[in-house]
Amino acid sequence: VKGLQDTEAIREICEHFEINFLVLQDILNTRYPAKIEEHDKYTVVILKLFRFNEANKEAELHEQQLSIIQGSNFLLTFLEEDVPFFDNVSAAIQHDTLRIRTRQTDYLLSVLLNNAMANYTLVVNSIDDGLEDLEENLLDINCDAKDLGGHIQSLRRQYLQVKKAVF
Repeated sequence: VKGLQDTEAIREICEHFEINFLVLQDILNTRYPAKIEEHDKYTVVILKLFRFNEANKEAELHEQQLSIIQGSNFLLTFLEEDVPFFDNVSAAIQHDTLRIRTRQTDYLLSVLLNNAMANYTLVVNSIDDGLEDLEENLLDINCDAKDLGGHIQSLRRQYLQVKKAVF
């Protein structure tokens, strides 16, 4: 499910798969912290994904919640917005890459989690690149201190946002 605006449809999906009301509330509450919960018939994983504003990588990171519910014969994902985080996973399913269609749902869960970790790696690498650029600017005698202060604050906010989501 991409987009959480149609709460009635999400409620019906959860009802169909016997997902309890508290989990439904966790899916819809996008400020919920990351967690993994085991229930009798399914496992719930809630985590954050990040993307930069394409025009300006110094801007705040855009964060959105990903909720995954994995049962013995189903796997549901709920994203706040329609973004291409899992396009490569969809392509793998369509082309049955690594026989993904014939494997258990726990394999698909691991593929999704690996994709989410790759998202974290991309963000951390971007912050690292920003820090390296900042270091070079600090060593440049002709640099403008005003620009550096804003750059430091931007990188610090990005770092804290990722740190909070990972913890």
